[in-house]
Amino acid sequence: MSVVSDEEKTGAPDDETEGEAVSAERLIDMLRRQAEADDKLKAFDEAFGADALRACGIDAHAPVLMRLDAAIMLHTYMLKVAGIANLEDISAASVLKDLYDCRKCVNHIAQVYLRGLIKPRRLKMPGGAELLLFDAKGVFIPTHVDKFFRMWYHAACG
Repeated sequence: MSVVSDEEKTGAPDDETEGEAVSAERLIDMLRRQAEADDKLKAFDEAFGADALRACGIDAHAPVLMRLDAAIMLHTYMLKVAGIANLEDISAASVLKDLYDCRKCVNHIAQVYLRGLIKPRRLKMPGGAELLLFDAKGVFIPTHVDKFFRMWYHAACG
């Protein structure tokens, strides 16, 4: 079995092969700066206070951010800071073979996956079959965070 990047499949790099991993603190800083630019700092502070992160099981001081933690943080930002409602139908995310490995994480993963904020990993199986995985414990590389901010701006400002 081997992981096939989007670059090998489509000629476009995915967030698994390009860029640098970041810490939780770095993603929090990126989100905080965006909230400040959008005059949503109070909502950010309420959503991302130390107690809120701890309640989600996120170690803000971990040197490398895992994909599940990034999904939780981005989804929280969408809901509580940007005011973006959940997609109602997340059934299209069921192509991720590991989507239900963490039942309480399904909506976080589905919401960021369906919006293209965290791309799937492709696992090539013997015989040529391919599985799509979220890979919750994999390292997050924030290639698509800028897309998130553009999407939020358009959703908020029409």
